[in-house]
Amino acid sequence: MNYITPVNSYLVLMPSGNIRGFKDVDHARGLIQEYYLKKTLSSIHNGEEGSQDMHEDFNDIGIVAGVEDGECQIYNLDDFMDKIRNSDIFQEEKDELISELLKENIKLNVYDYGVYDLLSDVDVELS
Repeated sequence: MNYITPVNSYLVLMPSGNIRGFKDVDHARGLIQEYYLKKTLSSIHNGEEGSQDMHEDFNDIGIVAGVEDGECQIYNLDDFMDKIRNSDIFQEEKDELISELLKENIKLNVYDYGVYDLLSDVDVELS
């Protein structure tokens, strides 16, 4: 039997519902840190008032960004594909989703495909 293995091992679910694939969990964590850093710097650049302590500002703005936009999450790709395979969605959709998840540059939005609920059964990697 031939097995097809994905290029990536981890998925990062962005607050928008877009998924990005990563081979290494540390690179996935780096994307999340970069995302929140950009949000924080953007908020500071836009003139939001804050305290004199820059570290405190970063922390507060990062928390607000997570609450307002939602949290980035890291998932194991194999676990997610197993949930898709065992789901009740049509086989054609399963094949399309898994085909996209096997690619190096994943272009998938969980809200567009209605598979966000499947992720609730997948363990979240610590980010």
